Amino acid sequence: MPALEPRLLSRQGGRKFYSSESLSSKNIVPSSPRVTPKLPTCPNLTLSCQLFQAPSGDLSGVPKVTEKCLSLGAQKALYIAADMASESDPDKVVDFALEKLGGLDYLVLNHIGPTPFAMWEGDMEHTRWLMKVNFFSYIQMAWRALPSLEQSKGSLVVVSSLLAKMTNPFTLPYSSTKFALNGFFGSLHHELAMKKSNVSISICTLGLIDTESAMDKVRGVTKIPAYPATEAALNIIIAGATRQLDLYYPWFTQVVHIMKELFPWATNYVIQNYSYNYNP
Repeated sequence: MPALEPRLLSRQGGRKFYSSESLSSKNIVPSSPRVTPKLPTCPNLTLSCQLFQAPSGDLSGVPKVTEKCLSLGAQKALYIAADMASESDPDKVVDFALEKLGGLDYLVLNHIGPTPFAMWEGDMEHTRWLMKVNFFSYIQMAWRALPSLEQSKGSLVVVSSLLAKMTNPFTLPYSSTKFALNGFFGSLHHELAMKKSNVSISICTLGLIDTESAMDKVRGVTKIPAYPATEAALNIIIAGATRQLDLYYPWFTQVVHIMKELFPWATNYVIQNYSYNYNP
């Protein structure tokens, strides 16, 4: 059983808990299939993740994701192939979800474009493309979904990174997109609160997660430990369900961020000299 066990939705000691019932009847739409197959099997947690966005042109993982959705309790599993770098597909995904599901309760924005884990060599074309995928499509989908989320008193969950809190080498285009996400959605949180909106925003700051794609990139380059994707996915869902503004996973990523603010010279030294295997 995961450490964060589903419980009755209430406040106990200032902390929010949620029940499996609070999620099982909801329409949860992740913008990437990466969240659903990484959820651990938990007898008390069933998710109605009925629709997800699959990358355009690569549908090889769709059967596995649909099977996982059904095993977690979804009555059906739909998908739509979309190119998040296009100007029209982000709207198309949200419109498809609204048409098929009749509304949204949770929109999890977690898709990312592939990018090299290497020193930047001035590739502006790739940087512009990645900004479309990792940033512009997020705000486009969020804006399209807001009216439905307002009606359902729903949650907008944005998956970000520790690299949006502190700079690191080898990830310049990626870090730029994540800094942009934090700035936009942090500001949007203020505006929604000032408007007395029913929509909550959760910004999830993740450390290095042991997904296959991430491990393939950083293997032999970084000394930073990776943490389970299953626990990361569960924490993301919990953050949205409890309407938590900030999630840090693993927990010490928040400590690392605070240390960077308090002792920038020390963290810069560690990053440049001890965190990576690099010889010019």
